[in-house]
Amino acid sequence: MQTGSHAPLINMTPLIDVLLVLLIIFMVIVPLKPVGLAARVPQDAKEQTLAAERTLVITVQAGGAIRLNQESLPADGWPGRLRQALSLRADKTVYFRAEPDLEFRHVAYAIDEARGAGAGAIGLLSR
Repeated sequence: MQTGSHAPLINMTPLIDVLLVLLIIFMVIVPLKPVGLAARVPQDAKEQTLAAERTLVITVQAGGAIRLNQESLPADGWPGRLRQALSLRADKTVYFRAEPDLEFRHVAYAIDEARGAGAGAIGLLSR
């Protein structure tokens, strides 16, 4: 009969070290914040009516005529008027509307001019 029989023991220190290293690796790999597209949440009806009064809408018409909200502007000098209107506002968002049969190059030109005048976000309105 054996009196000094010992069961084999597993050394836990290296296993815990490996576990901690794996934990640190997974913490570094997992992103902290999900990345996505910026989107604006729809507003209440009250806020929309107040926002409609502050909104800048540029309407591009056939023949090169431009309207800023309800004001008709000359085809050459409208970026200066837009720059003046944007300087008074904190929100630099400008919306564009065009006639249905108008070529998009006219709208693209107007968007480029608006960017040059200091417009921030650009929105396209449909009918």
